[in-house]
Amino acid sequence: EEPLAQYTGGRPEITICDAVEAGVQIRIAEHTDVKLMGFGTFLDHEMVFDHLSNLNLMLDGTRRLGVELTGETRPVRWLTLALDFTWVDARFNRSGYPVPGAPQWLSGGRILAGKARGPRCGAQLLWVGTRPLAHGAETGGYFNLDLDAGWRWDSLEVAVAVHNPLDAEIMEGAYHYASWFDRDDPRSVIPKIHSVAGEPISARLILTFYP
Repeated sequence: EEPLAQYTGGRPEITICDAVEAGVQIRIAEHTDVKLMGFGTFLDHEMVFDHLSNLNLMLDGTRRLGVELTGETRPVRWLTLALDFTWVDARFNRSGYPVPGAPQWLSGGRILAGKARGPRCGAQLLWVGTRPLAHGAETGGYFNLDLDAGWRWDSLEVAVAVHNPLDAEIMEGAYHYASWFDRDDPRSVIPKIHSVAGEPISARLILTFYP
């Protein structure tokens, strides 16, 4: 196995980022709020991982334009329901190509039940849409569910958090390149999608002390 080459590309530079956003909030009912926001993010240089050099390469500038719609309601004092939808178009300034790994659609929802003291529980669902990859490829989206429940006293809270209870296959990272893992086979020049798996089903016991 060959060691990784030492980086000799010069001094690192700070990437300048400009961002702008504007929105409106509407209260439909006494306990229901809806927010609509448009935003733009402009980077002087985009960092993209290159599998050949095993480095993050600094490329030309990019821009991200998007819209976010959120809604939250509290039908009763102990219950909160929320939804969120986000659309983003991320592209390089010069070529107009999509930024690899940047999803176009994101959405989520959450349910929280409980008061400041006593029992509580909650659920949060996140959906990440398809993501463009290098060389014109595209990877599918995935869902991620989190659950938690606990009991709060004056100075102590005991909670259990369960991540990915459905044990879904989460593709947190995705890359598109020609790999050569089996050296007994000829080297392939055809790129394939390689994924980085997300956390499987797991549970944590959380103790929180309040002064």
